[in-house]
Amino acid sequence: MPTQVGDLGVTMPADAYLGGISGLGGGTADLTPVGNLSALVFVPVSNSSSNPIDPNAAQLQGPNGAIVRTTSGTESQIVTNDSGTTITFGSNSITLNGSEVSFTAGGKTVTLNSSGFTIDGILFDTHTHGGVSTGSSFTTGPV
Repeated sequence: MPTQVGDLGVTMPADAYLGGISGLGGGTADLTPVGNLSALVFVPVSNSSSNPIDPNAAQLQGPNGAIVRTTSGTESQIVTNDSGTTITFGSNSITLNGSEVSFTAGGKTVTLNSSGFTIDGILFDTHTHGGVSTGSSFTTGPV
């Protein structure tokens, strides 16, 4: 959902007024007869060419990918499209695409790609520390 142009399905009349449910009108559902085609409801149907990837799992798809999100509680969503997949929970996110994996949490970002492993934009393989001296002294964070 939402229904898009080109989705396969059938229409059928509802026995009750659905304006309050659909958001296309107000009021409460009741059995008052409605006029003409206003009682029609579109019901999407599957197709024999729509074989499931996993018959025991829900499958969502759309021309630009799919979005799964919560309607209450901490904002969370999963967006999958041609650019990759992003999982978000509150202000934290994980992104997986054809070239990298990126994780953001607590204002910090960790990325793994063909350049290597970076933390907040600092390449781990070649990072340096300030304040280094011989002996048992402590160093500052990477620079």
